[in-house]
Amino acid sequence: MYRLENWYFRKYKNYIMALGNVYDNPRFFDGYFVHTNIIVKITVEDTFFHVLTKSGSNYILPYEDCECRGECLENLKEAVALFGFSDALVEKCVGMREEKERNKNIRI
Repeated sequence: MYRLENWYFRKYKNYIMALGNVYDNPRFFDGYFVHTNIIVKITVEDTFFHVLTKSGSNYILPYEDCECRGECLENLKEAVALFGFSDALVEKCVGMREEKERNKNIRI
C-alpha cells in the first residue's frame, strides 16, 4: 500500500484523483510528486483515507497531511460529498493538519 503526503484531491471531468508526494511505491523515489488514477472507492479510517483507484492501486492519505487551503479545501469538500461522507470529515482533516503545523513550530 502506498502513502501520499502533502496530498489534495483534484476533479478530473466527473471523477476525483489524488495528488501528492508518494512513499513506499517501488516505482518512484520516496517523496516523488504523483497523481493517482481515478479514485473508485474511499474508505474512512480514524486518521486517514484508504483510497482505491481504477487501476487497483491502494493509497493511504493521512488526514494530517492534507493540503486544505483555498482551492484544495474546496476540492476536499467536493470529494467528501461525492463519496457520501459528512462535512465533519473535512473539519477533522483541517483540524489534524493545523495541529501538525502547530506541533512542527514548537521548539524544544
